[in-house]
Amino acid sequence: MTASNEIPLVLGERLVEFVNRISHREGKVLALMSEYSVTLPQVLILKSLESSGGMPLSKIAETFRMSLSSASQMVDRLCRQRFAVRREDPGDRRQKIVRATSKAIDLLAKIHRARSEEYAAGIAHLSPRLLSDLDQALRRIIDEWQTQERPMSGEQAGPGTVRHR
Repeated sequence: MTASNEIPLVLGERLVEFVNRISHREGKVLALMSEYSVTLPQVLILKSLESSGGMPLSKIAETFRMSLSSASQMVDRLCRQRFAVRREDPGDRRQKIVRATSKAIDLLAKIHRARSEEYAAGIAHLSPRLLSDLDQALRRIIDEWQTQERPMSGEQAGPGTVRHR
């Protein structure tokens, strides 16, 4: 491994430690997921459906590296819970597009808020100077992502989409 490859690995390890220290400190996100009877894979699928505006079942399976059968079962459950709907694709009536419902979007907003609150609680003990430095670094990283072209897995590029290399 070269020195240039080691830097991202070391930073990756530091990020894992950082996130582990600030995530789920109060259990708010896990409590919401339990209350709404959703799993992490289901939340990730709903987030992709929200971001993309919807996608066919085959794209869900491909994006999340699962069998078509597993993806179908997961989507069936999301539809029964009214977090997702299947609609005919206007461009190909044989194809169905899975979309997040307003109930799913509300849940995702609650999860986002709970995650933000947990992360804020996790960094609250840091000095004002360190919080300012962290804020500036995160702003620069997000700005750089937003200038890049490739959308996150399962998402279409659009306003506010965070992009990765």
